[in-house]
Amino acid sequence: MEQKQILLNISDIKEHNEIILTEEIQKELLDMPRGAERLEIAKENIKHIQAYKFTYNSSGRKVKGYLTLPREYENEVKFPVVILNRGGSKHVSQWQDGHMLNNLVCKYVKWGCAVITTQYSGNDGSEGRDEFGGMDLEDILNLKNIIDKHPNLDSEQIAMSGSSRGGLMTYMSIAKVDWIKVAIACCGTTEMAYTYSYREDLKSFHLDMYNTESLTELENRSPVKWANKLLKTPILIMHCSDDNVVKIEESLNLVLELQKLQGYYKFISYPEGGHFFGNITEQFNRDQKEWLEKYIALK
Repeated sequence: MEQKQILLNISDIKEHNEIILTEEIQKELLDMPRGAERLEIAKENIKHIQAYKFTYNSSGRKVKGYLTLPREYENEVKFPVVILNRGGSKHVSQWQDGHMLNNLVCKYVKWGCAVITTQYSGNDGSEGRDEFGGMDLEDILNLKNIIDKHPNLDSEQIAMSGSSRGGLMTYMSIAKVDWIKVAIACCGTTEMAYTYSYREDLKSFHLDMYNTESLTELENRSPVKWANKLLKTPILIMHCSDDNVVKIEESLNLVLELQKLQGYYKFISYPEGGHFFGNITEQFNRDQKEWLEKYIALK
């Protein structure tokens, strides 16, 4: 059965289209940092992967998401799944179709996984509102409904990974459910009051997303306050010392809490690489793959 027919048979998915390397997407890639390099990578990756953008039901809201998996496989094959949580807020760092053809996503497919992700409510035409860890958390957790119904996705082998805001969403997800077998959180925020102490611009940007003056709302988005809820899933925490967007102290403070609670985690700090792990990509990817293959069966 073709992938298009499979997606149409999943009731949670309302519409979808395959991502191909159109002129529009090629221009999109060229407009990104290191655009020419990204385009060449996409041209190679498209030979081996298939990617789809879809609209799905998330607690009554129509939300945009993406699914990427190997291009050729036997019908009965089930792939372990990585739920990949994007960073940024609102339109900043939201997914573009071209991202699905680059190695941020495709590296997991090359390792033998399928990747599924969401834009979050209020973004890219999705209904609802991006609340930076409010109702939009449901957009991540509702992807499980699609995984459960897809014949080629293994709902018993689900990993989760995210960077920056995506790291926070990863912490929030594993605190809420027990079906995530392994997690990776990169340069994630862990205590919003502290984050806003050195990122006043971010606090201003979040003013229309949730009540940033509410201690309850801040604590809901601060894993250091509820680290005891992070003990059921092994977590790889990664951060660069020279990160000037999210300070490494965010991860260090959470690690101290997990250490007290004897949580199962691994912390890797890198002396350089910045917020995007730019010049240490190979080591960064090796460390991620090594962690994943301890807990899920990469194909």
